[in-house]
Amino acid sequence: MKVIVLIMISFNILMASFVREGDVVKDSTTNLFWQDDNASKTVRLNFEDAKKYCENLSFAGYDNWRLPSLLELQSIVDFGEFKPAINRAFKNVTPRLYWTSTLYIGDLGRAWYVYFYDGRIHYYLHANDSYVRCVREK
Repeated sequence: MKVIVLIMISFNILMASFVREGDVVKDSTTNLFWQDDNASKTVRLNFEDAKKYCENLSFAGYDNWRLPSLLELQSIVDFGEFKPAINRAFKNVTPRLYWTSTLYIGDLGRAWYVYFYDGRIHYYLHANDSYVRCVREK
């Protein structure tokens, strides 16, 4: 288990290059731009409303925001950090559950989340509220 964690930490350090630009964090490895304003740590919505929130978000001069996939949201986890387990470029985070757009295939009434307390993932009922962090591509 320790070896896996060390490999994941090393992978995150080698692969991620995060730069903060105002209330947006850019990952130059993936070319993803992440919302990181006060709303990123305060907005809690159910799954459907979270998707709509991101799709309708006009922020930092762009309107092409969306709810991130599980792999995208996991890419900002830093397993070397704890409470929150997120790259240090991010300043606005609550160490709780954040929605992804990825449905849980075993029950389509659930979707995956990332728990930024320690970086774990799991799935959650769509009707429950979770935090929302939107992403956009270049």
